[in-house]
Amino acid sequence: MFFPHTCAGCGSDILDHDQLLCLQCADRLPQTGFHRYAGNPVEKIFWGRLKISCATSFLYFTKSSLLQHLVHQFKYNGKKEIGEFIGRRMGDVMTEASRFGTIDALVPLPLYAARERRRGYNQAGVLCDAMAEVLKVPVLKMSSSGRRPPKHKRAKAARSDGQIWPAALNCCSPKPCAANMWCWWMM
Repeated sequence: MFFPHTCAGCGSDILDHDQLLCLQCADRLPQTGFHRYAGNPVEKIFWGRLKISCATSFLYFTKSSLLQHLVHQFKYNGKKEIGEFIGRRMGDVMTEASRFGTIDALVPLPLYAARERRRGYNQAGVLCDAMAEVLKVPVLKMSSSGRRPPKHKRAKAARSDGQIWPAALNCCSPKPCAANMWCWWMM
């Protein structure tokens, strides 16, 4: 049985075979443009919590939007190609921004082993791998120690100094960590 190639957003079959979204859906993705500006709302989140040089968000997320539909397909329905598409688009946007031109490596924050087994892959890893293709930088893999801290300790760590379970994360790079790294996570 053959299924037609359809848009991951609206289901339309009016798109090339190498495209994930039709032109209409690709145009509907709400880009933030934060990568162009210092002191953007994402950077302000980290002020006083964590020393960073710059931060950004690629797309606005709203309930019942095209992006929510795509993220749901990516996270829960095993559609890795959606993450690869978004990661490449993020890489394209970052190449335009001179303030992000000194990236040495990308670091996808790890999932706990049980969750990664259940989902089949780490979503942040998929995004980083696709971005790394565009940006031509390495991806430094990290691993978690396996056990997730109890809920009350996670909440306490999130409220404190911004260091969330540092002992639970181990860098799997053979070289010392670079100075200008990006960490990615998916909620």
